Amino acid sequence: MVEAWLRQPSRDKSILEKRHKAVEALRDAQDGREALRSALGTTKGARIPDVAKLCAKLRQGKATLVDLHRLHVVAQKVVPEVLAAAEAIDTDAIKDIVPPLAKASRDLRVFCDMARATLDFCLLYTSPSPRDRG
Repeated sequence: MVEAWLRQPSRDKSILEKRHKAVEALRDAQDGREALRSALGTTKGARIPDVAKLCAKLRQGKATLVDLHRLHVVAQKVVPEVLAAAEAIDTDAIKDIVPPLAKASRDLRVFCDMARATLDFCLLYTSPSPRDRG
C-alpha cells in the first residue's frame, strides 16, 4: 500500500490529509509502531517477501514450493500480527486499514489450508538444504 502511495500519489486533498494523519498517528504511537515493526520483521533484520511478486508468480503458474512456503509464512504469521498491531493503535487514522486487512487475513486462511494440505512442513523444516547435502 505504501509503495502504491509513493508511486502514484493522490492529488485529492482529503486523501492526502488522511495519509498524513496516519503517518502522524504512527509517529506518536510508539508502542503500536514497535508492534508493527516487530510484526513486519524489521526489528529482527528479516525481510518480508514481495507478496505482489509471489502472487504474480502464482497467477503465471511459475511459483515454486519455496514461494508457496514464503507466502504461507506471510499469511499465517505476518498478516495476523500486523492486523493485531493495527487494531491496538487507538486512532481513527489507522483504523481505516483494519477492515481491508481483516478481510485479507480471512481470505488468506483458504490459501493456508491449501498450503498445509499440499506442503509437508515437517519435511520442509527438518530436511537439510541442498547446500548441506553435498
